[in-house]
Amino acid sequence: MKFISAGSTSILFSTLAVLCPFALLMSGIFDPPKDEGRVCGLYVIIPISISLLSMGLLSFIGFVFGVIDYRHTTRSAWRKLEAVIVSTPFLLALASIIYIFVFGYL
Repeated sequence: MKFISAGSTSILFSTLAVLCPFALLMSGIFDPPKDEGRVCGLYVIIPISISLLSMGLLSFIGFVFGVIDYRHTTRSAWRKLEAVIVSTPFLLALASIIYIFVFGYL
């Protein structure tokens, strides 16, 4: 039985890191109720926070598989570019989370 290679797994998790949070935000499950008046801001903060955390986690997993694949294959410029592209969502999520903890808001 042949398993999926680390490079394919890396690309799979990187694709999921972008598509899953987008689908979560677009699904509408975090829409505020249709009541009159003001609505608490948690209906905005929680989906963004969950999307950032899931994007960062999935991208980090993809990056780890990319590094494993990079160590066991030829070290070409394409593999270096792939590692940078795969780690970009993780770095964006990490920068956003650091920004939230430093400044205390979005």
